[in-house]
Amino acid sequence: MVLLKRIRRKVHPYEVEITQSFSKEPMKSHPHNHCIPLFDVLDVPDGDDTSIIVLPLLRLFDDPSFQTIGEVVEFIRQIFEGLQFMHEAHVAHRPMYPDMYHPRSTFKTRDGNGWARHYTRTRRPVKYYLIDFGLSRRYAADDVSPLEVPIRGGDKSVPEFRSDEPCNPFPTDIYYVGNMIRENFLQKPKGFAGFEFMSSLVNDMVQDDPSKRPTIDQVVARFDQLIHSLSCRWDVEDGMQLPYNQVIDATRLSDGGMVILKRIRRKVHPYEVDISEMFSEDILRSHPRNHCVPALEVLDVPDEDEHSLLVLPLLRPSRANDPRFKTRGEALEFFRQVFEGLQFMHECHVAHRDCMHLNIMMDPRPMYPQMYHPQAIDRSRDWYGWADHHDYTRTARPVKYYFIDLAYRAIREFHKSDEPCDPFPTDIYYLGSMIREYFLQKLKGFDFMEPLINDMGAPKNPLFVLVLLTK
Repeated sequence: MVLLKRIRRKVHPYEVEITQSFSKEPMKSHPHNHCIPLFDVLDVPDGDDTSIIVLPLLRLFDDPSFQTIGEVVEFIRQIFEGLQFMHEAHVAHRPMYPDMYHPRSTFKTRDGNGWARHYTRTRRPVKYYLIDFGLSRRYAADDVSPLEVPIRGGDKSVPEFRSDEPCNPFPTDIYYVGNMIRENFLQKPKGFAGFEFMSSLVNDMVQDDPSKRPTIDQVVARFDQLIHSLSCRWDVEDGMQLPYNQVIDATRLSDGGMVILKRIRRKVHPYEVDISEMFSEDILRSHPRNHCVPALEVLDVPDEDEHSLLVLPLLRPSRANDPRFKTRGEALEFFRQVFEGLQFMHECHVAHRDCMHLNIMMDPRPMYPQMYHPQAIDRSRDWYGWADHHDYTRTARPVKYYFIDLAYRAIREFHKSDEPCDPFPTDIYYLGSMIREYFLQKLKGFDFMEPLINDMGAPKNPLFVLVLLTK
């Protein structure tokens, strides 16, 4: 699909020439070239003043919406890079308002019979283009400060428009780009939380005095410094603050799978990475009784030696009402798996020490083949609909339950003594308390479990799961 654009040469005498110059080698293949490529130039019969240029079909730069700060940063990087390339070629763009970054597009599929589906920019990186060179000008290499009468483009806020005095168009390009970033990413309601690090650079780009604005080379250099100075930010819009750690959701580019990144402070939780990796090694990972959440990868955090990132599968809380256990058999299968998983950990001489209900989760994929949004589990993955599990039950689509948060934290027994205690019976108490609170006290038909649960909560009865399962 292409666009045909009619050019009136008397009105825009340089557009065809400039567009062609950036579409010829060696410029065409230059990695910094973000000028829209020209496929062909067609003459119009009986139209000596008119030409038709053939261009690719593009889309507005902010549609679909940006999902992460990183996607915005990559957009800005490409636009800075593209404008720098133009200025190095002694071409000033001039009317750079936001709609100039992509031409009009539609939400419909090509045949008009459905809605166009799309991926995120993170999963499928895109290239951004500068278009519309109708008011652009190329200047001689030795003309370091050309002067032109201001041309009022789509952005009417340019300070140079307050006068008809000739001015240098290159600083005006800087204002256009800076104001686009300010209006679309810094100012509310469009602004992005956590994007304040760009404020100082953007403020300099939109100064009223054109001579005080940085050149595009200075803009690119400062932008690179800002990006490299950023530490790993965790106060993001989709971050989930936990009492001890913080996690954010992510998409694995290799297969599009949804994962969780969990930040580990090694000084606070020195064993978590080692224990997680141990249960994820081949011999233990494939064991049928292993219910420890698998560590898919361990990432180092740049410039933060104390921190590591655990890459974990996206799981779902295993609480009894979301989705509901439909039968007593489903609940018993849940009990069996968590008993089995804790037994396996204890056989490996590992005490969980915090296996309360929030640290027992399930792999939701059998019941949710389409998955859902990580921060709102009742919404679809793209947020535009409701998560649909097609009324699948745990009976029809059996799930696996996992222990998470293997931090091996020093949580004492909940009594007033500071005396050291055996952590293995504490694990037993946690499971018994969870079953009592969420099943015995809230659901009918589990009275037969009461003697076992009472024993699991007995302060002087350090039962182990193997004994419990054989009763």
